[in-house]
Amino acid sequence: MPRLDTCLCLLLSISPLAVTNIVEEEKSELIDEIDCSQTTQTKEKQAPGRCHKGLISSLQMLNDYEALLTPPQSVRSVANQAAAKAIMVISGLTVGNGYYECMSSNDMPINCSGNMWHLIVEACIARNLLDTSAYVWPGYVNARPNIPRSVPSQVPGWSSLMKGSPLTPTLVNALIATPASSLAEIEKIYEIATKGSNDEKIYAASILCGASLIRGWNIQEHAILFITSLLSPPVPSDYSESESYLISYAPLLNVLLLGISSADCVQILSLHGMVPILAGMLMPLCEVFGSTAPDVSWTLPTGEELTSHAVFTNAFTLLLRLWRFDHPPVEHVMMGDATPVGSQLSPEYLLLVRNSKVSDFGKSPKDHLKMKRLSKNLNLTLELIFMDSFPKLKGWYRQHNKCIASTLSGLVQGTTVHQIVDALLNMMFRKISRSGQSSGSSSPSTSGADDVPLTLNVPAWDILEATPYVLDAALTACAHGRLSTRQLA
Repeated sequence: MPRLDTCLCLLLSISPLAVTNIVEEEKSELIDEIDCSQTTQTKEKQAPGRCHKGLISSLQMLNDYEALLTPPQSVRSVANQAAAKAIMVISGLTVGNGYYECMSSNDMPINCSGNMWHLIVEACIARNLLDTSAYVWPGYVNARPNIPRSVPSQVPGWSSLMKGSPLTPTLVNALIATPASSLAEIEKIYEIATKGSNDEKIYAASILCGASLIRGWNIQEHAILFITSLLSPPVPSDYSESESYLISYAPLLNVLLLGISSADCVQILSLHGMVPILAGMLMPLCEVFGSTAPDVSWTLPTGEELTSHAVFTNAFTLLLRLWRFDHPPVEHVMMGDATPVGSQLSPEYLLLVRNSKVSDFGKSPKDHLKMKRLSKNLNLTLELIFMDSFPKLKGWYRQHNKCIASTLSGLVQGTTVHQIVDALLNMMFRKISRSGQSSGSSSPSTSGADDVPLTLNVPAWDILEATPYVLDAALTACAHGRLSTRQLA
């Protein structure tokens, strides 16, 4: 079932963006129809088109359906702030964003109650579909300003960041919990994520994946593009190591991967049409970190140790979610039909769609209009990507399909894969044996050496190659009564 944040994304981000495309296309057509002798200034002052007028009329009529505009409890305070902002503007009061960030229910103007109407209008203003003249629409505001005499001049929030405050833990937590209100604010964080110190980059990545991504409806598309750009960092100009340059970005990449891995984030990314693009960013990460042994680690600002296995696991798990292996289209399941070719997402299919989008972008008038809305600071990789660039991923996917199509076979004794299978089985059954001993006896029966956790110092792709054989051996043991399903679980 769709979650609340996903539904709000559809209403307050996707819908305004779709309407923006329609209005801008109409505006572009009207400009083309104007005689070439007219000046650019005359063109800019032309009257709104039919679609734009229809949008304004429709938004004004929303107030007639007040019963349908009650905001969910979790965004009620945001709606109230949107209504309060309108009151301040039409009263001629200049209050910085710092006031809204620290505004409590006691600071609200009397009877100032915001609803979904205010959030929808703010989303349209952010896309230049409306201006602040919407604040004087009949019924839009219902109170007079009641501003406290003492407004905090500096509060830990986005206004503090824009004034040059450093990223302290208190400020970082505030920025993670509060969505950015403008493109300039989110651009500032992106600049820190690309040019700041190592710790600042991690803080900035956490902020980008926070409330600005989930509930920053007015700037959500920009946050997504900035995150996508950071997942494909540039090669340092002075880099000369033999290993992939991506290895040095591991802490930053891991924060981004964890930040966009929730179910809501995946759905939001899908609504914005970013699944193929994001998949193209994840495949190089899976290839590189899955081919690196976990003997290299990084210490995070929290003191935790990060290994290549952890980065690979997060990237690969997210890639699997995007493929949606276990979710064929509902219409085919209901009709009992075989799934047609191309309807199941696969690495090749995702790259095909991704390359098509990349190669076609910028060629249509619609794309030219869209590019004007993008941040000038954005740096996206527009090169074509092919599956042959990822031999480890390609080999795993072939093995995955073979395991589905037929009985597993082909394990040769003495090979590296066989050794890893033995090691994994020993680790598994050792844990099962220790679990059985601990449940049957209250006294310790293992030596100190047995308490040392076993690890495999091999690349993740090698472990994945051995995993089907381990699973086959474990299930065979269950079938012959050597192992119970409860123990296996």
